[in-house]
Amino acid sequence: MDIILCEHAGFCYGVRRAIDITLAALRSHGKVYTFGPLVHNPQAVKRLEESGVRVCESLEACVDGTLIIPSHGLPPLVIDAAKEKGLNVVDATCPHVGRAQQLARKAAREGYQVLIVGDRGHSEVEGLLGWAGPQAIVVQDVDDLYGAEISSKAAIVVQTTQSFDMLRDIAGAVLGRTRELVIYNTICGATEERQNAARDLTSRVDAMVIIGGRASANTRRLWEVCKASGRKAYWIEDAGELDAGWFREVKAVGVTAGASTPNWVIEEVIRKMRDLDQEKLDQEKSGEFEGDQLAAVNSEGGPGDMAAGEGASVAQAPAEGDKTSEGPNGEGQQFDVSSLGSAGDVIEKGQIIKGTVVRVEPDQVLIDFGQKSEGIIPISELSTRRINSPAEVVSVGDEIDVYVLQVEDEQGNTILSKRRADQEKAWERLTRALTTGETIEGTATAVVKGGVVVDVGTRGFVPASHVGLRPVADLSSIVGTHMRLKVLEADRSRNNVVLSQRLVLEQEQAEARERAFETLKEGDIKEGTVKRVVNFGAFVDIGDGVEGLLHVSDMSWGRVKDPKDVVSEGDHIKVMVLGVDKERRRISLGLKQTLPDPWLDIEKRYPVGSIVKGKVTKLMNFGAFVELEPGVEGLVHISQLADRHVAKPEEVVEPGQEVKVKVVSVKPQDHRIGLSIKEAEPPEERVEKSEKQESRNPRESYVAGDENEHGPTLGDVFGDLFEKEK
Repeated sequence: MDIILCEHAGFCYGVRRAIDITLAALRSHGKVYTFGPLVHNPQAVKRLEESGVRVCESLEACVDGTLIIPSHGLPPLVIDAAKEKGLNVVDATCPHVGRAQQLARKAAREGYQVLIVGDRGHSEVEGLLGWAGPQAIVVQDVDDLYGAEISSKAAIVVQTTQSFDMLRDIAGAVLGRTRELVIYNTICGATEERQNAARDLTSRVDAMVIIGGRASANTRRLWEVCKASGRKAYWIEDAGELDAGWFREVKAVGVTAGASTPNWVIEEVIRKMRDLDQEKLDQEKSGEFEGDQLAAVNSEGGPGDMAAGEGASVAQAPAEGDKTSEGPNGEGQQFDVSSLGSAGDVIEKGQIIKGTVVRVEPDQVLIDFGQKSEGIIPISELSTRRINSPAEVVSVGDEIDVYVLQVEDEQGNTILSKRRADQEKAWERLTRALTTGETIEGTATAVVKGGVVVDVGTRGFVPASHVGLRPVADLSSIVGTHMRLKVLEADRSRNNVVLSQRLVLEQEQAEARERAFETLKEGDIKEGTVKRVVNFGAFVDIGDGVEGLLHVSDMSWGRVKDPKDVVSEGDHIKVMVLGVDKERRRISLGLKQTLPDPWLDIEKRYPVGSIVKGKVTKLMNFGAFVELEPGVEGLVHISQLADRHVAKPEEVVEPGQEVKVKVVSVKPQDHRIGLSIKEAEPPEERVEKSEKQESRNPRESYVAGDENEHGPTLGDVFGDLFEKEK
């Protein structure tokens, strides 16, 4: 008996994501609950419980710890109540379910009555009711609309595991009963993909086995799809429910599985089917096999994945045109393509399939996708951006996804589109990213009014204010660059995608700052880039967008009037971490601390009594500062400027003047040197100046501070005042 596993079966993205989130929470927090089963599969839930994840049916049962929102979501009131109780709430809602919830809430806020197409009582539908407002109703089939009050403004939101046929039938029935109808097709792409793959496989086999939990809506849909074909369809939860009688005279059996069915459950089922087939063969050989001993056929069935082994022929259902496919253990297994029907029978308009580039021509690309002849991609369908040659996008041998535009044109060619396939995948990725907040990537292609156009598989727009952390003066410099983006808005009905690179950079900067404040310590030497120069210093990026302040006082051992004299924007410099203020989120840096201290060995270079030259840098009322070398300044006290009395230093020196000074004191620990100008003069010059002082009139001598032997009289000093009084 050939056992063929459906191409798409088992865990979907949303279920796998929910389990990964739950296990991560268990590792981080220890005490973890799920509100109801995390996924609709008893085996998966049991394994989680064995790992330590507890299932609670009410908030009262959750004493403390972390509460996981299951993949099918919860009403907002339950989530709010959990947070008020003090539980750490972690959201594992499937992104597709989350999108349906947000659309339901949006429609209700805009005044629409929300009609939820889905299974009444299903946990996902119950959750949607909580988001859809008090007027919302559940429509399970067309009959539910009889007698129901429908508002003049209605919006349809669909349970993610519903079939498109059901949506179409209900939407058609509502159209004639409302003035305005908005339809949100929130059916999960993975659900449609699994149903289509199951429908295709059912046409190739004698019977189908569907593996999955009884509470799983998407498993029920798979069973309904398989049963509708007229083939025998058996729905089971695990291998223990298999019955050997089901496979009497069955030459080929297909296996599929619901989106919440673990692979190991599917493998057990196929292993058991292999064993049953081997037992049948053994009985036939021994003559013990009797048809009337077989159990009655059970019409129920369930989803499943595949396991390989010896005995029965187990095969993965191939993509169209595949000659070989890998089994579960990675072994190549041969297929009889003729037994599966021609590839052309299963290719339909609107499908996304895989193909290999076999030829690149100036205006088109030829694709091998398992048909008798190659498919054609016109140059206009290769990319969302303008290109001059197909070679800019693909090369011979590339395996790519293509969208079927036409199964057969007038010349019998299959027309394909890489652009449409990329757009379909892009919209799925954008919708998921809008819900989860994940980062996507794109390339800036053009500058338009107010921002930049980016290629993210479809056309996206980044407002100028969201291009970078700070305004970008020339947006044309962004064109051609790779961008990492958050999705702000994704509305496919209006083909509107708004993105932000600033949010990514802010998030990374915040994370980097957190790491910096945890790891940086005083004394660390960092290489940085000067980002801004201000009048009190400069801001330096020391990595990952983490900036610290280099104050002007820490730029040089010498006196700095203007920070721009030391550093400029864009300079790469080494700085020392002087302080990390975690509370105020500030980092202070120093540049001079990375340079040799000029005050080391200062006593050897400027011993007391030595005569040296320097430049006057600053005048104060108590004296003048003289720079001996960069970073080394000494003070000439006002009393040491001249042999006479000096009222103001300007009487003797001026800034910028070169002077000769004598070192009178050195204090290295305080970075102080005492200097004297008057003692630096030779004795004969001092005598000459003294004699000149004596030749002055008495009043001048007094004012100048001369200490003549006779000195001035009071009349000399105050005579003019007496005259004025008279």
